[in-house]
Amino acid sequence: MDITVETDMDRVLLLVRKLVIPLPYASANEVAVNLTLASNHCANTAHDVPVATASLLVEDTKLPVVSDVVRGTMPEKFGWTIDVDSERVLLSLGGHTLNLHFTAAAQLALDIRVNAKHAKAWAGDTSQRILCTGHLSDAAV
Repeated sequence: MDITVETDMDRVLLLVRKLVIPLPYASANEVAVNLTLASNHCANTAHDVPVATASLLVEDTKLPVVSDVVRGTMPEKFGWTIDVDSERVLLSLGGHTLNLHFTAAAQLALDIRVNAKHAKAWAGDTSQRILCTGHLSDAAV
């Protein structure tokens, strides 16, 4: 499935064939984090090897310049869900569902995160929010 990710002012656009799915930048960051977690879960389940993000395309090394003008308020929440099924990650955005292999999901997460940074900078949003997760297990170190 050919998916392109672009920035449109303060939104991230997912272009899937002729379908355009706009995401507010705040929601895009959350989607990216959860896509990464889901793809790693699938990789661990299927191959016992997490997806190496270093082997994916390198993230933008240039930080976006934050606008001095605040161009908008925090965008509204956008409905999305992520499910896993064996080696597949199911991403539902609005009324559309994308069925991705876990490696494609990891790459998409990276693309979304890069574009969300640019959209946030365009909006003039300098706020910081920590999105972190942890995976605890009883495995011996």
